Amino acid sequence: MRKRKLIHEETNKEIGPSPAKLVKDEASVDLFPKENSGNACDENLADLSVQVQEIFDTASKCSMSDIDSDSVCTSSSPEVENDSLNDSVSADTESEISDHEHLTYILRYNCSKASFESLISLVKAFNSNSDVTKDLTYNKIFLEVGYSKYKIIHYCQICLNRFPDDVDIFNCSTESCNGLRYIGDVTKQIDPKRKPNAFFIICDVAWQLKLLLERDGILQEILRNKAKAKDVNTSMSDIYQGTAYQSMYKYGNFLFSLYNLNGIINTDGIPLYSSSRVKLWPVYVSVNELSIFNRFSRGNTLLAGIWQGTGNPPFLQYLLSIAEELTSVYETGEQVVTNDGMKVVKLCVCLATMDLQAKAYATYMTMHNGAFGCITCEEQGETVKQGKGYSRCYPYRSPDQRPYVRDSDDIKLVKSPAATSGKRIKGIVGPSAFIAMPWFDMVNGMTPDYMHSVLMGVCKHLLYLWVSPTQSGKPYFVGNFIQRLPRDLENHYGHLKATELQIWLLFYAYPCLQGILENKYLRRFCSLSEGIHILLGDSITPGELDRAEKLLDDFYKTFTDLYSPGSSGLNVHNIGAHLVYYVMGCFGFEDNNAEVLKSVHGTGDVTRQIINYRFVYQN
Repeated sequence: MRKRKLIHEETNKEIGPSPAKLVKDEASVDLFPKENSGNACDENLADLSVQVQEIFDTASKCSMSDIDSDSVCTSSSPEVENDSLNDSVSADTESEISDHEHLTYILRYNCSKASFESLISLVKAFNSNSDVTKDLTYNKIFLEVGYSKYKIIHYCQICLNRFPDDVDIFNCSTESCNGLRYIGDVTKQIDPKRKPNAFFIICDVAWQLKLLLERDGILQEILRNKAKAKDVNTSMSDIYQGTAYQSMYKYGNFLFSLYNLNGIINTDGIPLYSSSRVKLWPVYVSVNELSIFNRFSRGNTLLAGIWQGTGNPPFLQYLLSIAEELTSVYETGEQVVTNDGMKVVKLCVCLATMDLQAKAYATYMTMHNGAFGCITCEEQGETVKQGKGYSRCYPYRSPDQRPYVRDSDDIKLVKSPAATSGKRIKGIVGPSAFIAMPWFDMVNGMTPDYMHSVLMGVCKHLLYLWVSPTQSGKPYFVGNFIQRLPRDLENHYGHLKATELQIWLLFYAYPCLQGILENKYLRRFCSLSEGIHILLGDSITPGELDRAEKLLDDFYKTFTDLYSPGSSGLNVHNIGAHLVYYVMGCFGFEDNNAEVLKSVHGTGDVTRQIINYRFVYQN
């Protein structure tokens, strides 16, 4: 596989702070110790870690009403009461174990830091003579239970340039930029309690991969699934039968090595609070050799980085730092304990799935409503009048008249270096972070995502056209017959979730609309429904792929004529022209976004809070 030398700033590969520096600047401080560090905390904390693991399941069964001065859930069996405990368990030990159960309960049920610290204070008050609890703090609990590795990278708020690792360099190095590293004027830059103006967090992906693969049964499942790539038959059941995977699996290529794996990356903005402009932008990586059921589960996805703030992160700097981390996992890998001894496992992240907005940010391209917004081909689109304004339309073209498919090297090496925000070259604004991953194909690797393009995009838009009062008088409007549709659809069509839209698209739209929606509209909708149903199948034959392509082409071909030129946007274009080629989706990553929000408490910086709670479940 062709490699190019990367030209970029060297980063400190020691991700995660040194245990001896628990109270210094956050840029240089590791809040968590090294795995083999013997002096990370006192010996009592080491005992705590073991006891926490032993009682975790018991504590998870307790209810909040159990946690009071009279009734404490313990790790003993139901038959053993306080007056009949084993003689070898002293009263002090019993009290200490109960204290640990309190703390484990807080972790298990995701309480805030403030309530956690209040409980610790209460535990100390009831156990003033306990050696285990006297020095216990919120941070020390996470030293043992939520140990993690990450690196905090500061960047300039003005020019977005990354600051060097040396935390005492506080002036931005960009020429004519007067940005400062820490909050406040120049005099505040040497304050011991200084805080950075702007930062993001990069997590150690290799370390997380090691944790994942050393869990019981995970590596065995991965190797079994990877072996399926040998069975090339007429049907496709997963990524292993795809042409890109098969190419990488050939002799001498990356995936030919038994312990080399394949990954997919995703990012999306998550509003932190409904009444605030603050967003989170986590970046996830999943291992494609896991079964589909396990691939996107919370415990199996790797958190590559996280940013919090208003607006959007500095995508080039943020994703470049993540790309550098992924390059290390690709080239160097990580030592993993296997049934055959220690093996070096490497991960090649060669796929990305994102919604249209995130994809434009990540690839540094024009947005979906601009000229040349498609990452797959050089379709320019047309500007058409839509309502009181204008929109970008992607008109249907027959396969022999469609524009050229883009070339990854052309984007990376020709157009990107020459493009600027003021001089875009066929939609390319400038170099993207994926340049730091020379193996990554920016065309074949950037897949349209099923959830946002098909369900939240086209399917939801069709519902709007059919039932919104703003469309009354149109030949496709069926709002006058809305009482014949499901009640939830009647009242909440604009707020349906992706899973609800999928059920509507695949199962009950046709019987509900038959006899209501004019046949020419219903027929083309059925082309969409059947085509998507085929692509979602557990196994797809070449004949079925061919039928799906014809159905989606039929849907695309007539869309502008049936509705309006402005309705045929980039999502319609991707479905009709490119979706069969990619056959991918991203439900799993959205589930991870929902889990991230569950661990958030407070209104300040929540990035490390998320990391703490996430790694509780991975350790």
